[in-house]
Amino acid sequence: MIPSGLPAHTVRDWHRHAWLIPVAAAMLVCIPAYRGEFIWDDRGLYIVENDLLRRADGPWRFWFTTDCVDYYPLTYTALWLEWRLAGTDPRLYHAVNFVLHGIATGLLVPLLGRLRVPLPWLVALLFAVHPLQVETVAWISQQKTLWATALGFAAVLEFLGWERHGGRWTLARCLIWFGLSLAAKPVFIMLPFLCAARLFFHGRLATRDSIVLVTALFMIAALFGIVGIPFQQKGFAADVRSQDFPARLASLGWVAWFYVIKTVWFWEPCFIYPRWHIDGTSGLHLLPNAGIVAMAAALYGGRVALGTTPLVAWLVYLATMLPVLGIVDVGFWQFSYVADHYVYQSLPAILVMLIAIPLTAAKLAARGRVVVAGGVAARRIVGPIICLLALAMLAVSWRRAYDFQREEALWRDTIAKNPAAEIAWYHLAREAARSEDHARAEACYRQALVHGPTVDRTWNELGDALRARGNWPAAREAYAQCLRLERVRPPTRVDATLGLAAAEIQLGNARAGLDMIARDVSEALELARLSQSARALVMGRAAVYRLHALQSLAAEDEAVHCRAALDRLVQDAPHLREPLARTFDEVGDHAAAARLWREVADADSTKLPRYAVSLMKSGDAQAAVNAFQAACRMMPDDPGMFLNLGRALKITGRVAEAAEAFQRAEQLTPAQPPTARSNARE
Repeated sequence: MIPSGLPAHTVRDWHRHAWLIPVAAAMLVCIPAYRGEFIWDDRGLYIVENDLLRRADGPWRFWFTTDCVDYYPLTYTALWLEWRLAGTDPRLYHAVNFVLHGIATGLLVPLLGRLRVPLPWLVALLFAVHPLQVETVAWISQQKTLWATALGFAAVLEFLGWERHGGRWTLARCLIWFGLSLAAKPVFIMLPFLCAARLFFHGRLATRDSIVLVTALFMIAALFGIVGIPFQQKGFAADVRSQDFPARLASLGWVAWFYVIKTVWFWEPCFIYPRWHIDGTSGLHLLPNAGIVAMAAALYGGRVALGTTPLVAWLVYLATMLPVLGIVDVGFWQFSYVADHYVYQSLPAILVMLIAIPLTAAKLAARGRVVVAGGVAARRIVGPIICLLALAMLAVSWRRAYDFQREEALWRDTIAKNPAAEIAWYHLAREAARSEDHARAEACYRQALVHGPTVDRTWNELGDALRARGNWPAAREAYAQCLRLERVRPPTRVDATLGLAAAEIQLGNARAGLDMIARDVSEALELARLSQSARALVMGRAAVYRLHALQSLAAEDEAVHCRAALDRLVQDAPHLREPLARTFDEVGDHAAAARLWREVADADSTKLPRYAVSLMKSGDAQAAVNAFQAACRMMPDDPGMFLNLGRALKITGRVAEAAEAFQRAEQLTPAQPPTARSNARE
């Protein structure tokens, strides 16, 4: 779309710099997520809890070992470097995502231009701002897709350059970019087939250089396929799709058409879409597959009028999406068969097809005049429409990016659109547990179990929430139910077995609990491949429960040895002080908890309130007063601190000072009914 009546040099400058518009849009579209927190896999797999990022030999392990969950060595290496620059500050990771999206968009413009796609910068603009892209750009975990796509586009550009001009260095660069793209994530693993098909139809596949290039591309793809597929299938059930072969075959069409429909109907993106129930023996459920073939046939039949661009775009879309249509199992299938981030690299093909068809129709409608004039008229009609569409997409994407600022907001949005999303309920429960709202956590875990009654982690963590609330009988049943499931992952078995032993001890079955720790917990720990720190934490918690059981059985000699071993463990692993302090509080040994909390508070003053609470529960009210006073000086705007200080002062008989503390708490507390304020003093 070029304004009319401009001088020739201005038109040339416009063509030269038009790519800056989609690039700028790409880098700005998800700005609301810039200060967003780590979400889901950002914590558990890739960054926060990824011990390999902290190791000096991390890059070696990413490339040459099986230590990682996925074989994405380039992505992990990039995250390793980012970790050294930013640690657990999410902003740098978000900035890298934004820049990579801009690079991919910038490479798309010349790529489409070399393929003679009409209005390439407008196609790139829609690619940049489409709401389907927000998940990939705003979610740090999808940096792998961004690296893979940017490098994949670079490889295609080099291939097109080699096709036009030849050159060994161009060929070498194509292979290098392709290999690095697969090392980030194998989203372009079908590229060798597309390159071979293009060379075949251009009559160049039989040349020596073409054979060398295509053979090398296939060898690189085969290498990453052989290595990557076993990685993808680690850590989840053999059949995560829960489909027989006819249903799996039928679902290919459902998935392919889903992304086409969402490209057009982009108003309601969702983090976890509903998981379909497909009957492969139903003719109705096979219609989407027939639709794929019918679309290809229609575009082939209309190639004279429409040109070959829509047909090629359709075939390219299907080929690049083939790995995520259900051919190879990936862990995400247990939640949904589709996700926005899977279409990132294939979206340009859909956009090209959807734009080329109306653009050609507009040209045909203008054929009553000179053909060139018709082309200009078509651009004048289609160009402004695309720009208006891009503005609408930008508005939706900007709003969607806010959902990625906070994980809880994202899961709530998911539940509003897909109430049956078990994983969303589960993570809402975890968010509540992290904020120590254990009643809400219990409710969310139970809701998750309604939609996923055989999920081991949910039963186990429901037991944790019940245990935190002091409901030991219900906790024991939750842990037992977890262990009765047909499939329990080894780390979850360790936690559930230890939780069940703790419940038995708390419910008066000390000897049974000791036997479980000595036998079942030890066996589960041997089978689980835990990190050194996770293993030490299990052993520490088991020692606390064992000590509590021995004390209840009056086995003083064994208790002395157990306490000495526990002291040595804490001395060797200081990071265990806080979780073991919580465990001591849990079993009611508040004096032991207070000793650990004091050491934790010396290093982290924000833990002073926990130290003070343990002191008060242990009966040392005067020391609790001193700790609460220190906490109030540190957090002078927290009404809870002054409320607890008042309670401690009241216990020590310092009634006037307690009244002052209660009054200060009331001043800091938002307006509430008088009965609530009076109850707060009790």
